[in-house]
Amino acid sequence: MFLAIFSMPILKSPMVARIFCVFLMVVPSSLFAESWDEETFVTLAKELNSKERLAAELDLERAEVSERTAYELPSLSLEYEPLWGPELRRDEIVVGISQSVDLSGWRGALREASSLREQKAKARAALLESEIEAAVRHAFWRVRFLEEKTQLIKGVEARLKDTLGMIKARANAGDAAGLDVVRVHRQIALVAAEQARATIELEEAWGDLTAWTGVQERQSTQGNLLPDATLETTAEHPSEQILRIEEQALELEASGWGSPGFRNWEIGAGYRFEREAEAAHGVLVSLTIPLALWNIDAPLKESLEAKATLVQVEADELGRRLMAARDSASRRLQVTRDALAAMPPATEDVLLSDGVRKAYGADEANLFDVIEAMRSELELGLTRIELEWEARRAFVDLQFLNTAVVK
Repeated sequence: MFLAIFSMPILKSPMVARIFCVFLMVVPSSLFAESWDEETFVTLAKELNSKERLAAELDLERAEVSERTAYELPSLSLEYEPLWGPELRRDEIVVGISQSVDLSGWRGALREASSLREQKAKARAALLESEIEAAVRHAFWRVRFLEEKTQLIKGVEARLKDTLGMIKARANAGDAAGLDVVRVHRQIALVAAEQARATIELEEAWGDLTAWTGVQERQSTQGNLLPDATLETTAEHPSEQILRIEEQALELEASGWGSPGFRNWEIGAGYRFEREAEAAHGVLVSLTIPLALWNIDAPLKESLEAKATLVQVEADELGRRLMAARDSASRRLQVTRDALAAMPPATEDVLLSDGVRKAYGADEANLFDVIEAMRSELELGLTRIELEWEARRAFVDLQFLNTAVVK
C-alpha cells in the first residue's frame, strides 16, 4: 500500500515527499492499526510472564538435591606419640586419610526423584501460563460484551431521541399531548442511566485487561461474542499432573531408604612410622561399618509413603472435580446456545420498533405501543448479549479445563 502511495507522481517532488513523511509521523499510528483480537492480548500477557521464573525454579530444585546428596569431605588425621622412659625412647607417627561412602542407593533415588520434580516445575509453569491465559480471555471477552452492550443501548437511545423529536413536532402542531413528551424524556433518562452503568463497567473491564497485558491505550477490538468452535477434552490437566508427578517422586524417594547398614561406611588409608631401637614403616587400612541393630530409616520411609498416599488421594479428588467442572461448563455452553437459537434475530427487534414508530407517525399506533416496542427491543437485545457472554464464559472455562498436558 505504502509503496503504491510513494510511487504516485505527486510524491516524486522532494518537497511534497518530505511534507508527506512528516504527516505520517504526526498522524497517530492507531489510524493505521487493525483491530486486536483475543489472541493478540493473550500473546502480550504471555510475554509479560517472565520465562526466568521456570529457569530459577529448576535451578533451585537441582541445587537443593545437590545439597542433600553431597558427600562429606575426606578427613586428614595426623598423630604423633613420643614415649620416654629410663631406658626407653619410642616415637610413633601416623598420617591417614578417611572418606565416608554410601552403598544404600538413596542418593540415586533422590536424584531420580529430582528429575521428576523438574517435570513438576514445568507443569507448574504450564499451569500458571494457562491461568494467566484464562484470566486474559475472561477480561477480553468482558470488554467485548460491554462494548456490544453499550453499542446496543446507544442505538436504542438514538431512536428514542428521534422519537422525541417526532413527538415534539406533533405536540407543537396540537396532535400530541405535552405529557407524551415527558414520558419519552423519562424513557430516555432510564436508557441513559443504563448506558452510564454499562460505561462504568466497561472502564473497569479495560482496567482488568490492561493490568494483565500492560496495554495502556485503548485498542479497537474484534471477535464474535458467541463461540462457534468445539473443544476436545484432555486426559489430564496440568494441576492434576503436578500431583501425579509428586506422588511418583515421593514413592521413588521412599524406595531409597531402608538400608541403614549400607550407609556411612568409612574407608581409611595411611602411613605409620615407628622408631624405637630401629625405625619401622607401615601402611594403615581401616574400614568402619555402622551396626544396623534396628532400622532407623523406618520413620522416614513411612512418612514418605504416607505423603505419597495423601497426594494420590488429592489427585483422585482433583480429577473428579475437574471432570465435574468440564461437564458443568459443557452443559452451560449448550443451554445458552439452545436459548439463543430459540430467540428471534436482533434484526427483527429493530424492524419491529421502527415499524411501530412509523405506525405512530401515521396515527395507527399510540405512544404506549412505541415505548413498549423500544423497551422490548432493549430488553431482548440485552438478554441476547448476556446469553452470548455466558456462553463465552463457559467456553473460556472449557479452554482452561482442557489445557494441554506437558509431556
